Amino acid sequence: MSIEALILGKLHQKAEQRTSKSGKPFVTAKARAASGEGESLFVNVIAFSESACAALLALEAGDSLAMGGTLKPGAWVDREGNARP
Repeated sequence: MSIEALILGKLHQKAEQRTSKSGKPFVTAKARAASGEGESLFVNVIAFSESACAALLALEAGDSLAMGGTLKPGAWVDREGNARP
């Protein structure tokens, strides 16, 4: 399942450029966004368009950012057994 989303937050660490098995470049990043409950959520980002890749690579850790696109919600379980988004 995926949804269209707009996320506001800060870049958690410098984005990294990578290359797919087929040779297509893409960029991965991790952003931190505030949730409605006052906690921070980490959002894993994958960008494929040239302009989005360039924009992410131009940012430094801690820089503010706004991202729009398709979001695939997921969860993981922390060390205490709590589900986290």
